[in-house]
Amino acid sequence: MISSDCTVLTNIYQDHCNLAVWQRQDPLAHNTHWLRTIAPLRFTAKVDDVPGVLHQHLPDHEDKAKLSEDIWLLADMYSSLFELENIGVRLQPLERAMCPKFHCDRVPVRLITTYGGPGTEFMHQPVKQIHSGDVALLKGTAWEGNEENGVIHRSPAVANDEFRLVLTLDFVG
Repeated sequence: MISSDCTVLTNIYQDHCNLAVWQRQDPLAHNTHWLRTIAPLRFTAKVDDVPGVLHQHLPDHEDKAKLSEDIWLLADMYSSLFELENIGVRLQPLERAMCPKFHCDRVPVRLITTYGGPGTEFMHQPVKQIHSGDVALLKGTAWEGNEENGVIHRSPAVANDEFRLVLTLDFVG
């Protein structure tokens, strides 16, 4: 299900819904130069601790607060939607496809968004692509009752002049 209304993400609880996409503008599409300076960041935290970790690790820039606030908003939505105490956060700069082959993730549900650059591709006869800035929930094979039906997706090819900053949020044990 795809909509410009963020409540579309709640549809992920429906049995027939393996992909929910909130279409929105990329809040940082105007500044891919700064996004290229961000180092890979991976951590597990309570949602309220996410802004502090980001403030500590993101390079200084006028858009630092904007990116931190956006990630914190998505982390808060994700943890609230799934009643999670802790979440896994990965912010990964990419100049090439991270996972170029189509695959399913062995997770209950993964949130993916891209800041700058092409978004994740998914199988839907034909292949479709999530736009930069869109927020997607992809049901994986660890979702109870969905063991054989995870969303088949991949990282898009990245042209020589392109860049992606990918955010993923995951359940943690």
